[in-house]
Amino acid sequence: MAEAAGRGRTLIAALGNPLRGDDGLGAALLEELRRRGLERRARLLDLGAGGVDLLLELEGVGALVLLDAVASDEAPGTLCLLEGEEIFRYAEARGAGSHQPSLASTLRLARQLGLLPSRIAVVGVAASRFDFGEALSPAVATALPQAARLVERILSRWEGAGEGPDTLGREA
Repeated sequence: MAEAAGRGRTLIAALGNPLRGDDGLGAALLEELRRRGLERRARLLDLGAGGVDLLLELEGVGALVLLDAVASDEAPGTLCLLEGEEIFRYAEARGAGSHQPSLASTLRLARQLGLLPSRIAVVGVAASRFDFGEALSPAVATALPQAARLVERILSRWEGAGEGPDTLGREA
């Protein structure tokens, strides 16, 4: 498994509900990463709605990539990369969405408990539908290979670099 700056393993965690249309992006992207062999570089985990379950997985994790459908004004299928504090701004503006408790609350609690990894990113795709019983929209499904390449580039950057502007330090 890859280690982020020597501080622990990398966790790639899918969020969302595959029974709710584009909210299944996380699980679909995780499967694409499995097909590409990324489990040799990181631990791959489907967390579903996430929330507190994410906290249980963070012990010993030095880097975290969350895969999630993104509520956005961008065109469906547009890639989104959030890193560091911008993740908190996005998560707080978004609210709970399909995650209970909200992603922002979960990440704040992880920070308070000293569990928040030093490197964290959200790789998302702008979604268009969240209806129950729907599959991924064509625009989101088409974006999967490009999103997988983005995750691979993030891991390569983290594996090859020391601390940089993409890190999220713990508050004192």
